Amino acid sequence: MSMVGNFRLLSETDSAVLLGQPWSVSSLLYGEEAIVPKTPLWKKLFRARKTVPQYAPADPEDELYLDKAWHGIHFLITDLAPLDRDMSDEPLAFIVANGVQVGEVDVGYGPARLFSAQNVAAIALKLKPIARDNIKAKCDATAFRAARIYPDLWDLADDEGFDYLLDCFEQLKAFVLRGKQEGKSLVVYFN
Repeated sequence: MSMVGNFRLLSETDSAVLLGQPWSVSSLLYGEEAIVPKTPLWKKLFRARKTVPQYAPADPEDELYLDKAWHGIHFLITDLAPLDRDMSDEPLAFIVANGVQVGEVDVGYGPARLFSAQNVAAIALKLKPIARDNIKAKCDATAFRAARIYPDLWDLADDEGFDYLLDCFEQLKAFVLRGKQEGKSLVVYFN
């Protein structure tokens, strides 16, 4: 089984709905029927019934699937393997840390995390100056193996694995920059 990284841009309206009804995250991400949490009888008598929110239809351009490149990209742009230290002050650690956890619903490998449009702008500001050539110099199989960067494909004699990683980095960078331009928030999740 593999662990793949997924990114989804959302309008601020959908972000607010998601934060208000985090149990509906599966509906947003997978189009599944959301499981409405049980409400005690006394609350039912005094409150309106919960309804499953209707999210805007997903635009394929607002979704990015990074396959297994997520960990390598994180390592290249932060010089950190996850859990090296507290990453709460690192906007570029957004792939594996930070954001607001979206409830307790496990969407594959734990809950999704949400970054506001302001967070996306801060991330984009840090990503923008990073060029492919800048991080290509950091593509060192020995360093990747020592840091235990997932997936363990860094034994390749050629640059195939690193070219894949750099291509995915460029896709992620363009995706986040577009999110900033459009004033969108970002959901990060693994499945």
